Amino acid sequence: MDANEIEFLKVVPMFPVRDVPAAVRFYAGTLGFAVGGQSGEEFASVFRGPIAEVNIYLRRETEPFTPAECFVLVEDPDALHDAYAARGVRVIEPPHDTEWGYRQFTLADPDGHRLHLFRFLS
Repeated sequence: MDANEIEFLKVVPMFPVRDVPAAVRFYAGTLGFAVGGQSGEEFASVFRGPIAEVNIYLRRETEPFTPAECFVLVEDPDALHDAYAARGVRVIEPPHDTEWGYRQFTLADPDGHRLHLFRFLS
């Protein structure tokens, strides 16, 4: 079978973090992710969605590290922004329409990683 014929099903980013348990508390406690698994203080997997459509791996790293960014398709970025802002999440960009056809806002986690939460305008 040709490699171009094999379907890609999902991408899972790996975020370096200073403190895995603290990152898990943020993603699970503040952003509403579920914990898929955790290996002590070295690694964890957090996810949202019925078959973990949104999945992020968290791995302990020593600084300095470059924060990562990812785009996550969501149903209603405005309502999600309001809910997260009420929880004290650090919003980097409020909801806005982009020239490339997204309605999005951007938040940062405690390690500086950015999640761009968006929906398509059309």
